[in-house]
Amino acid sequence: NVSNGLVISGWSNVVAGNLIGVDDDGRGRLGNGRHGMVAQCSYTRIGDPALGGNIIGGNGGHGLVLLGAGMSNSVQNNYIGVGRGGTGNVYNGLSGIFLTNWAGQVLIGGPGTNDANYIGHNGFYGICFDDASGGTTVRGNWIGLPPPGQHFAPNEHGAILMKELQSANYVVGNHLDGYVGVKLVHCWYQWMEDNFIGL
Repeated sequence: NVSNGLVISGWSNVVAGNLIGVDDDGRGRLGNGRHGMVAQCSYTRIGDPALGGNIIGGNGGHGLVLLGAGMSNSVQNNYIGVGRGGTGNVYNGLSGIFLTNWAGQVLIGGPGTNDANYIGHNGFYGICFDDASGGTTVRGNWIGLPPPGQHFAPNEHGAILMKELQSANYVVGNHLDGYVGVKLVHCWYQWMEDNFIGL
């Protein structure tokens, strides 16, 4: 596609088990001209620990864009910029996940075995918050590092960028590597705890 791969809105959606911007094997780039997925919704699951995650790569813009004042969304068990099983480089041109326009109340990852997202090789940051809202938790993800035993997968500028945030968000228990682990610009009330940075 010359534009976005998937655009979703509304309530109570499930997006699981899809190949977005990659080939049938999940390890080669095909790509959409803009973003892999754009979501402006609430109570939506993008990837699921039980149903399976998505492989999102090869797109000209961001892998996943979350925008608008939605609530109670989750992003779990996805490979973004890395291929199936954490192998292969299917980078997105910008960030893996981009939260903007007051996006908030998102669970990215989680405490469970199959909750983690694997985010690497992208052209900007692994996860980028820019003028987003609060209440988002980034927990237990591998950003710039693939699953254990796979190759180093840094994002071009770093793991996480948090910019222009005035409400609390939480970055907890992640494995982060790359040029920068976490970068905060004009932020207040952000919470970082128990992350492994540069390991």
